[in-house]
Amino acid sequence: MSTARWLRVAVGVGSAGALGVGVLLGACARERTCVDVATCEPEGVGDAVVAARVGVADGRQVVVQGEQTSIPVTLERQGASGDVVLSFAGAPDTVTIAPVVVPKDETAATVLVDVALAHPQGSLDGVTVTARLATGDTTLSEAPLPLFVRGRSGAIDTTFGGGSVVGTLYSPFTHAIRLDDGAVIAVGAGHDEPVSITRFGADGTLDSAFADAGVAITSVRHTADSTLAVWPHAAIDDAGRIVVSSHGLARFTAAGQPDGSWNGGGVTAPGIGGGEPGANFVDVAAGPQGTVLALESCESPACTQPYLRLARFTATGSLDTTYAAPIGARALLTGATLLPDGRNARRLALAGDGTAVVTHAVTEGTSRGGRVALVPPFGAAPASASFPDDRDITAVALTPGGGILVARNTGTPGAKTMQIQMLRSDLSPDPSFGVSAWVDGAAAVPSSVQVVDGGKVLVAGVFYDRHHVSLQRFMPDGKADTAYGSNGSIVVDFGTPEISGAFIQPDASVLVVGHTKANADSGARVASLIVRLWQ
Repeated sequence: MSTARWLRVAVGVGSAGALGVGVLLGACARERTCVDVATCEPEGVGDAVVAARVGVADGRQVVVQGEQTSIPVTLERQGASGDVVLSFAGAPDTVTIAPVVVPKDETAATVLVDVALAHPQGSLDGVTVTARLATGDTTLSEAPLPLFVRGRSGAIDTTFGGGSVVGTLYSPFTHAIRLDDGAVIAVGAGHDEPVSITRFGADGTLDSAFADAGVAITSVRHTADSTLAVWPHAAIDDAGRIVVSSHGLARFTAAGQPDGSWNGGGVTAPGIGGGEPGANFVDVAAGPQGTVLALESCESPACTQPYLRLARFTATGSLDTTYAAPIGARALLTGATLLPDGRNARRLALAGDGTAVVTHAVTEGTSRGGRVALVPPFGAAPASASFPDDRDITAVALTPGGGILVARNTGTPGAKTMQIQMLRSDLSPDPSFGVSAWVDGAAAVPSSVQVVDGGKVLVAGVFYDRHHVSLQRFMPDGKADTAYGSNGSIVVDFGTPEISGAFIQPDASVLVVGHTKANADSGARVASLIVRLWQ
């Protein structure tokens, strides 16, 4: 009786799933299939097993267009102690994978995959990996190596609707959210138009099972000034329900139907609880147990008493009177501290404990600037920090460590107009981020900012011409991430379409929204537009 000799090969360290076939050595060999790497153990004398374990949820190792990708390989040996050669076949001319030799008694190696920039994005099948002993040319096993080719950071994701998804509506998209399953919700409206909700599948196709052929039209109209700060936004609660904000709040079920359990019909008009009917909800966030926080602003000449306030609603759409009890809303600005031009309210972020962070503009005496307000979980008087230098804070995010990221616009077209600052939980500047309080960015208006990739900071914004998007990534200390684009910066030219915003998603991809036009100089809209960028 001979001693069993076998190998187990894992391609992609720490990954899930396994594919492969086990081929036995010797006269008593028999063939079997490995369904999972944990089950690929020798069943008898002379067994040899090679399983290719791959690196993403659908069983594919990710490689990048125009780059060389390193894929780690580990071997688990029993008896097969000699040099092992891994060779690859079935790759197209645009993909090169060199053979790898794992020396005797060693258990780790690296596979290098070179993908041409011209190779299409998406799944790549047909590649196989063969493991054999270097001496005697004994083949141990052959297994498929499924790959997925993605674009470089900032490149347009052509696996999402072919790269540019034109909606079915005339109105522009103004905000978009990626769901956990990869589907995308996009909302939008033009001036004095009803707000729409559109759902796309993970591949960018319209989800015909959502609402009416993929599109829900709300009874909420967008009547606010057409600035980045007050365009319709959306939030998704734990039950998958969609809440949109504009001249009113509307809640829809995950299937795209008006939610009759919300305020008796799915809609909440502005001005509830002592507000004014001319107000607008300019941002919205979903809280625990179906609660909703909404930033409400009344700034038009028709407002008797201009105000900015943060309201909380119960899961059934009524004002939560335990919030800033007994009112249900916390006043943030009133009267003379508001600007008369509709540029007061900006962004809202919500922490897990219910603490809300609001950024807005404020007038104090003869100076104007941005303010960050920290509202406690039950709406008590907020702490705040002001930056009286005539600059609008247009993006905010909470960090995993409890800090606050803010991004602002200096209001000077053509200059370095995007700036980022990290604040501690007490709203003081975090000295570990940047050599000064504000870190300079590109000549763009920030749409979103987020901590990504082990503490790095990504900020996305739209240039003043509204045809270009800026992506910038900074190291945790505020220095430019030189491995990202050109010295930490990527500019994406969209040509004719007009861009409303660029929104960073939980997976660090960026959803860019806006509308198409007949030509770059035309003011006429043609159709809504959404594009996904790789990160």
